[in-house]
Amino acid sequence: MRVVAVAGSRGLGAEWAGVVGAVVRSVGRSGSAVGVGCCVGADALALGAALASAVPCRVFAAFGPGGVGSWRGSSVAGVAAAGAAGAPVVWWAGGSGPLVRRLGARSRAVVSVSCGLVAFVSGGFAASPGSWGSVRFAVSRGLPVVVFPCGSFSLPLLGSGSWVVSGAGVWARGFRWVPEASPFADNACDLLLGKDVFAYVGDAWNDVYGYTIPKGATVELVKASKRGLTIRFKGLIYKTTWRCVRKMRTSRVGETIPFILPA
Repeated sequence: MRVVAVAGSRGLGAEWAGVVGAVVRSVGRSGSAVGVGCCVGADALALGAALASAVPCRVFAAFGPGGVGSWRGSSVAGVAAAGAAGAPVVWWAGGSGPLVRRLGARSRAVVSVSCGLVAFVSGGFAASPGSWGSVRFAVSRGLPVVVFPCGSFSLPLLGSGSWVVSGAGVWARGFRWVPEASPFADNACDLLLGKDVFAYVGDAWNDVYGYTIPKGATVELVKASKRGLTIRFKGLIYKTTWRCVRKMRTSRVGETIPFILPA
C-alpha cells in the first residue's frame, strides 16, 4: 500500500484538527496509508484522525517502547495508542544519538518510504525548521508536496518554481509546490539512457575563455545539482547554472555562454 507522509509543526493547535482530519480521510479514501511521526501538534492530530477514521497508518518514533528516549515534544501516549490499535510502529526510526539528529533522521525516514508529503506548517523556515526540512527533503526526491499554511505568512520559495492551489474541497486550503521545468524536458538535450553522458543538439557551447564545445558534441556529465551542471569535454571541466543551460538551448553560433572553468 502506498504511503503519504503527513508532517507539520509541533505547535499546531487543536483548532486545526478538522482540517488535518479531512486531509487524512481524503488520503485514506484514495487507497493510501498515512506515514506519521511521533511529536505533539500536527503529528498527534494526524495520528488521532487516522485512528478515529480507521485510515491505515505507519508510525515512525524517534524514541523506544515505553517512551524511552522521548522528550516533552513527544506524543508518547498517541504512539502507544496507535501501536495498541495494531498500527505498525518503527521504534528508534531516527537511530541513536542527540535528539535533534534523531528527529531529523526520523523525518527523513518517513518521507523515504512515502509517495508524497502533506505538511501543516505554522510559519516560515525559522518558525518551523523541522517541518520545512521534511518539505525540502521531499522536494529533493522529486515527490509531490502540499503545504497547508496554518497562520498568516507567505510560503517561502523552495528554489525555482511556484506554489499553486492544490485542489478542491479541503485541498483548496493547501498549496502544491510546482518546480520549474528542467531544460532537459524537451528535445534540446538528448539524454543517452544507461550512460553518464548527454549530447547537446543546439548550435554551439562557448565560454568566456574562448573554448568551444561544438554542435552535436558528446560530453561527460560529471554532476547535476540544483545549482547547475558540471561537465567534462576533452579533458576540461566546465560548470554552468541552469539559467545558462536554458540560454544555451536557444544559442546562436558565436554566442558567448558564461561557463566557469574551476581553478
